[in-house]
Order: sequence, then structure tokens, then C-alpha cells
Amino acid sequence: MARGLAERDEAMQHRARALAERAIEQNQVWVRRLGGQPSDRVARERWIEAVTTVAAYRERWNIGDDHRPLGSKVTARTIEAINQRNLAQAAVNRAWRLTYPRGAQCPEVLAVAVDISPAGRPRLQDERSI
Repeated sequence: MARGLAERDEAMQHRARALAERAIEQNQVWVRRLGGQPSDRVARERWIEAVTTVAAYRERWNIGDDHRPLGSKVTARTIEAINQRNLAQAAVNRAWRLTYPRGAQCPEVLAVAVDISPAGRPRLQDERSI
């Protein structure tokens, strides 16, 4: 049983890596929103690992045509989905840190979403268009 689970895990990792590599090769919008590949070999591999995590999340939750790396927050409705979204968000953050090291200038906030609160008053939320 343990061997079967290990083989399943390895197959899922291989599939996610293949999806990530294909998305990078096709220069998909959601990948571009994770920043560019670092030039340093070790940092680039860590960046690709982060992209792989996001690719696995996108496939698991059927985020197809959405250009945001994690899709809509509405996608995560269950505890499992929320936990996986948190892991994918951590991967997005790693990719950004690898692309834009401490002290480097990051792009400005690209979008501001307006959330209508239950009281009916507009409330602004800063969101990167990632």
C-alpha cells in the first residue's frame, strides 16, 4: 500500500511539473503574473517548483481560462480547497520573492477591487492582478 501511494505521489508530481513546464513554454498569462524566471540556476529551479505548485492547484480546481494564477476566491469553498489555495498562495509569494528580491522594485498594484460590504458602503481592497 505504501509503495502504491508513493507511486501515485510521484505520478502527480510528474504531471504537475509537466503542466508547469508547458505553461512556461506557452508563456501563459497566469505564469507571467508570477514574475519572470530568475537568471540564477538555483533560484530558477525554486521558481519553477513554485509554478508547479500553482499548476497543480489550477488543475485540481479546474481553473482553466482565468488569467489569475489562483483564479477567483470563489473557487475555494471547502476546507480542502481553502487549504490548497493557501499552499498555492504561498507558492505565488515564493515566486514573487525569487523574481523581485528584497530591495528590488516590484510592479505597482495593478487593480483595485471594490467590495460592497453588507452595510451597503463601498470598501476598497488592494489586489494585485495575480
